[in-house]
Amino acid sequence: MYTPKDNPGEDFDQGFLVPQDRLNDKPVEYHSTKLPQNPDEMEKWATNYLSTEVIVKRLSVMVTTPRQWINQNDEPYLNTKGCIAIAKAFHLQIHDVEDLPIEKLIDDQGEFWIYRKRGRATFQGYTVPEIGIASTRDKLFGSNNLSEVDLVNIEKKAHTNLMNRLIKAALGLDFTWEEIEEVSKKKINQEACTRFKYKKGDKSGKTGTNSKEMIDKREEMRTMILQITNGDINAARSYCEEITSYKMKDGTEVKGKSRVDELSDAQVNFNFDKVLKDYTQIQKDIKRGK
Repeated sequence: MYTPKDNPGEDFDQGFLVPQDRLNDKPVEYHSTKLPQNPDEMEKWATNYLSTEVIVKRLSVMVTTPRQWINQNDEPYLNTKGCIAIAKAFHLQIHDVEDLPIEKLIDDQGEFWIYRKRGRATFQGYTVPEIGIASTRDKLFGSNNLSEVDLVNIEKKAHTNLMNRLIKAALGLDFTWEEIEEVSKKKINQEACTRFKYKKGDKSGKTGTNSKEMIDKREEMRTMILQITNGDINAARSYCEEITSYKMKDGTEVKGKSRVDELSDAQVNFNFDKVLKDYTQIQKDIKRGK
């Protein structure tokens, strides 16, 4: 098993990072715009706000290239160089990036590790914190056998995940392939970008069917829960147990499952929308500066 000793981000362009001694002591500040009270002024403000949001999204696509996008499970995903390109274009400051303690856990499938990185992004006086997460059971790089995992890849993925989340949260970005292709005049499209094909079979020892659809859905649910709870494993387990608890017709309370791996396919399908609703609300709150 290879254990990383060097900084996994050392091969990334660090030019857009703000020196730590300049920003470490600054508090996280959320600036909310005072909305106009006059209906006509409100309409004008809303139009300008939406126009700015569209412009930011379009410019973000324009400063990237096909090699800076990844087609991950048919969804657009920025690689680290793409994140850097957008950060530089908007003078976005990424700072206070740090490694959080590695969570070393054991379940009936064996030992697995969860890497977390924390950082902040500042754009025009608005600062947002985020956490990037990756697990040794990652669909692309991971395995149920810890000795088979290249831990550098897992740590790098946590770093890339953090960069993606910071940039999207600070700039209010959310991309679809249709939008990207329209802005780039189809120069950036699914076929032109690197495609990540997940390893065959179920590497996570999950309960239920082995279909790619269920594997992906289960992993997406797990990732959202970790993001909702800021990567806190104990909080994630409590959250999972809470949403999967239910009452029978006679009023008997049935305790939920604390791990996504323990859920049946039916339980995943039934509870997925609940998790998605909470996750979506949290993303909206982040964009609003709450």
